[in-house]
Amino acid sequence: MAKRTGVLIITGSWPPMRCGVGDYSYNLAVAIAAAGLRVFVYTSNGGTFRAFSRSHDLEVLSLASGWGILSVLRSFWGLKRLLTEKKIDWVNIQYPAIGYGYSLGPQLLIVLLKVFLNVGVITTLHEFTQARSLRKISQIPFLLFSDKLIFTAENEATVIKALAKLSGFGKPSYSVIPVGSNIPVNTDLQVVKRKGFVVFFGLFYPGRQLEFVAEIFKAIAQKKDDVTFGMIGDVHPKYLRYYEEIRGLFEGVLPKEKLEWYIGETPENVAKVLCQANVAILPYPDGASFRRTTLIAALMGGVPVISTKGAVTPAELSEGFNIFFASDRSSFSQKASVILSNPELADAISVNTKKICRQFSWQSIAARYVSFIQGQDAR
Repeated sequence: MAKRTGVLIITGSWPPMRCGVGDYSYNLAVAIAAAGLRVFVYTSNGGTFRAFSRSHDLEVLSLASGWGILSVLRSFWGLKRLLTEKKIDWVNIQYPAIGYGYSLGPQLLIVLLKVFLNVGVITTLHEFTQARSLRKISQIPFLLFSDKLIFTAENEATVIKALAKLSGFGKPSYSVIPVGSNIPVNTDLQVVKRKGFVVFFGLFYPGRQLEFVAEIFKAIAQKKDDVTFGMIGDVHPKYLRYYEEIRGLFEGVLPKEKLEWYIGETPENVAKVLCQANVAILPYPDGASFRRTTLIAALMGGVPVISTKGAVTPAELSEGFNIFFASDRSSFSQKASVILSNPELADAISVNTKKICRQFSWQSIAARYVSFIQGQDAR
C-alpha cells in the first residue's frame, strides 16, 4: 500500500484565536485531511485542538512557544524530530497571521527548513498587496526559499512574480487558489428568509467603514419603515472600545427595536442568521473581491449583496446579475429598496450567486491544494 502524502501546516493563528488566516488554516486542514492526506498542524500557544471527525487523519503536533528568532531556534530541533518521525513530505506555511505578530521567526524558519531538512516547502501568502512596505519586504525570504507558492488572488500573484523577477532568483512554481468561507454555509440548503432583514457582516475594527454602514442603514430606514437591521460579526480584543463607540453610533440612528446584534456567535449561528437576510450591505475600501471571505460567505448563502467596486473587483461579479454596486449612501439605500420590493429579482440574484461560488467550497479548494502538492495545477 502506497504511503499517503504527509503535510504539516504551520500557522501563527488557530481557533479560537480571532484571525481570518487562522480560520482559513483550520478549514483547509480539515478539508485536505478529508481528501486523503495525512495532515498535521504546528501553531501558536493559545490555539486549541478543535474536535475533528475520526475519519479525518489530522493531528495538532505541538504548540510553538513563540515566533521570535530565539523561540524558533529553540523549538526547531524538536520540530525537525517530529517531521522525521511523522514522515512529513511537505510543509505549508500560512503567512501572515495575527499569531506571528511582527516577529521574523517564520522567515527564519523557512531558511532552517530548507538548509537542514529534505522537505518541500509551500508558502501560502495572503493579502500581500494590502501590506505596508516593510511587511512586503519581510516576505522576500518566502519568495526565495519556497519550492512552491500559493496566492489567493490573481493580482497578488502578478505583484509577487514581478518582485521575484527583480530579485534575480527567478520565480518558484505557483498556483492561485481562492479563499473559502470561514463559516459553514450550505449552498444546497433552502433557508426561509426573514421579511425586510438587512445585515452587515464582518469583523469590527477601524477601517471597516462601519460609520458609512450606519449612514446607509439610516437612509434605508428613512425609505422603508418595515426593515430590521442586523449587525453580524466579532470584535478583536484590541478594539473593544471602538466596538462600544460603533454600537452607540448605530443605536443613535436606528430605533432599538429595529436593530439586532449578533456578536461572537458560533460559526453555525452566524451562517444561519446571515442566510436569512434579504440584503447584505458590504462596502470595502478597495472594492469587492474574492479575497473577502465575508463577501464569499454572503454570496454562498444566496444573499443579495450591495458592495463597492474597485480596481481589484473581478469581472465575474456582474452588476444586477449576482451583485449590486453602489458608491454613496443614497445609491446603497436606493438599490436596497429595489431588492426589498422585488422578491423575484432577489430570488434570481440568489440563484446566480450560488453558481459563482462553487469554486469557493472547501472541497474544491482542498482538491486544488492536493493537485498542486502532487505536481499538477502549477504555473
